[in-house]
Amino acid sequence: MMISSLIIHPLYLRYSFNSHSSYTFFLQTDFSGSPVINNDHWLYWGERILEADPSSGQTTLVRVIEQTEFVDDETFEPIAGPSYEPYEKRCARIRLESRDKLMYIRQEQLGTEADYPQRVLPEGKTNVDSFIFVFDCSTVARRNNEKHVDYASTLLNQLVKSKRSVVIAASKFDASDENGRQALNRLVSRKSFRDIPIVQVSSVCNVNVDELFAVSIRYKSRLRVRPYDVALRNVDRNEVFMNDLYLSYHFAPPYRSAYTSLLHGLISIDGWPSQRTPWSRLVGEMGMSRNPSFLQFVRVFGIGAARATFESHVQEVREKCMKARLRALLPSLSSVFNSLLDRNEAIHLEWIEAREKIYDHPLFDAYFLPLGTLGYVSILEL
Repeated sequence: MMISSLIIHPLYLRYSFNSHSSYTFFLQTDFSGSPVINNDHWLYWGERILEADPSSGQTTLVRVIEQTEFVDDETFEPIAGPSYEPYEKRCARIRLESRDKLMYIRQEQLGTEADYPQRVLPEGKTNVDSFIFVFDCSTVARRNNEKHVDYASTLLNQLVKSKRSVVIAASKFDASDENGRQALNRLVSRKSFRDIPIVQVSSVCNVNVDELFAVSIRYKSRLRVRPYDVALRNVDRNEVFMNDLYLSYHFAPPYRSAYTSLLHGLISIDGWPSQRTPWSRLVGEMGMSRNPSFLQFVRVFGIGAARATFESHVQEVREKCMKARLRALLPSLSSVFNSLLDRNEAIHLEWIEAREKIYDHPLFDAYFLPLGTLGYVSILEL
């Protein structure tokens, strides 16, 4: 099943703590070095058992895949993997393969996969039986709605040709305006799309998310779903509590500051990565679970927020460490090139040719390590 992360998130939230964060922009390091990405422009979000037929109690196992586009954070261009295809060509693929690909949990997982549950895509492959096409109905500055509809039409045509069931998720309906709703109407009024089910969804308010998946699973029964305005009035009051919790988190700086200071003391950039401590050891063996700052934070915000803050801190330390090492290595780069390339020959080489010679040099592995490696490299001592 294909879907968008903003909609997947509330589907899984009640079963495991996942804090949604943007992952569109990535380091080339994470794209090629993390088994979560695995050089693919799609994510494996795991599996969940959903009710297929309420009358009989029959269930079905849903495996969720998200087709996306990972963009280099420096060039702002799509990262070209070994088998890169433009989004409009690959979005309708019904067979996907990626050996040893891990389930995606959150962006901070990249590079620290060992600190998270590791669930591998079964057999390294999956088939797609149903597509959920997410159409953004919100207000976006300077977006041309005509082009928005035309591009959506191109993608939908690809999905229809796949001969698999297709459901349109009218997304971000909590932030929609008249222009967005009119754009949606123009899209679905086209002859080839008139029979595609539409579900008005808001992942932020958790409106019609479960219903969206139910429509996809019970496609042939043409399940009817309440419009957004009606469904919103029946949202579980727990959503209000979660919003209050979010506000209290951002307006209670003393608790947050004390816990953050505790993390800085336990996990510092000076000891990274040799003193890289997983969450379980930090809470257990190192006694953080008995620290007053930790206990106060958990009492107010919960253990999920405590772990999310820990993971955010680890990511910050990791990035600072990598930047510091790059600064230390850069002055030695010219001497490395002198060792790997003949100066007279290098003057006449294009960069692509020079790079190939560097890759093929017998001493290449003595000076360089794979992308994403946090260990110190030998040129520090040159």
